Amino acid sequence: MVEAHACHKHVMISGKVYRTVSDGCWSVPRRLDAMAEQRVARQVLSPMLVKAIRSGNASRFLGL
Repeated sequence: MVEAHACHKHVMISGKVYRTVSDGCWSVPRRLDAMAEQRVARQVLSPMLVKAIRSGNASRFLGL
Protein backbone atom coordinates (compact mmCIF):
# COMPACT_ATOMS: atom_id res chain seq x y z
CA MET A 1 0.00 0.00 0.00
CA VAL A 2 1.07 3.56 -0.69
CA GLU A 3 0.25 6.64 1.39
CA ALA A 4 -2.74 8.53 -0.01
CA HIS A 5 -3.96 11.17 2.44
CA ALA A 6 -4.81 11.37 6.15
CA CYS A 7 -5.86 7.93 7.43
CA HIS A 8 -5.96 6.43 3.91
CA LYS A 9 -3.66 4.38 1.68
CA HIS A 10 -3.79 3.29 -1.95
CA VAL A 11 -3.93 -0.44 -2.70
CA MET A 12 -1.69 -0.91 -5.71
CA ILE A 13 -1.84 -3.63 -8.36
CA SER A 14 0.78 -3.72 -11.13
CA GLY A 15 1.88 -0.21 -10.20
CA LYS A 16 -1.62 1.27 -10.54
CA VAL A 17 -4.04 2.42 -7.84
CA TYR A 18 -6.66 -0.32 -7.46
CA ARG A 19 -8.56 1.43 -4.68
CA THR A 20 -8.07 3.78 -1.76
CA VAL A 21 -8.90 2.39 1.66
CA SER A 22 -9.28 3.96 5.09
CA ASP A 23 -7.31 2.95 8.15
CA GLY A 24 -10.28 0.84 9.22
CA CYS A 25 -8.86 -1.76 6.84
CA TRP A 26 -5.61 -2.22 8.80
CA SER A 27 -6.18 -0.63 12.22
CA VAL A 28 -7.99 -3.05 14.51
CA PRO A 29 -9.10 -0.34 16.98
CA ARG A 30 -10.48 1.82 14.13
CA ARG A 31 -12.32 -1.14 12.59
CA LEU A 32 -13.80 -2.20 15.93
CA ASP A 33 -15.02 1.36 16.53
CA ALA A 34 -16.64 1.47 13.10
CA MET A 35 -18.27 -1.91 13.63
CA ALA A 36 -19.64 -0.82 17.02
CA GLU A 37 -21.07 2.37 15.46
CA GLN A 38 -22.83 0.25 12.81
CA ARG A 39 -23.93 -2.40 15.33
CA VAL A 40 -21.94 -5.09 13.53
CA ALA A 41 -20.88 -7.95 15.80
CA ARG A 42 -18.94 -10.05 13.26
CA GLN A 43 -17.24 -9.48 9.95
CA VAL A 44 -16.48 -12.05 7.28
CA LEU A 45 -13.39 -11.40 5.17
CA SER A 46 -12.65 -12.77 1.72
CA PRO A 47 -8.99 -13.35 0.83
CA MET A 48 -9.78 -14.02 -2.84
CA LEU A 49 -8.25 -10.85 -4.33
CA VAL A 50 -5.05 -11.23 -2.30
CA LYS A 51 -4.88 -14.88 -3.33
CA ALA A 52 -5.36 -13.89 -6.97
CA ILE A 53 -2.65 -11.24 -6.78
CA ARG A 54 -0.17 -13.63 -5.20
CA SER A 55 -0.93 -16.30 -7.79
CA GLY A 56 -0.52 -13.82 -10.66
CA ASN A 57 -4.16 -14.09 -11.74
CA ALA A 58 -5.35 -10.66 -10.56
CA SER A 59 -5.97 -9.39 -14.10
CA ARG A 60 -8.58 -12.12 -14.63
CA PHE A 61 -10.48 -11.08 -11.48
CA LEU A 62 -10.16 -7.35 -12.17
CA GLY A 63 -11.01 -7.51 -15.85
CA LEU A 64 -7.64 -6.09 -16.87
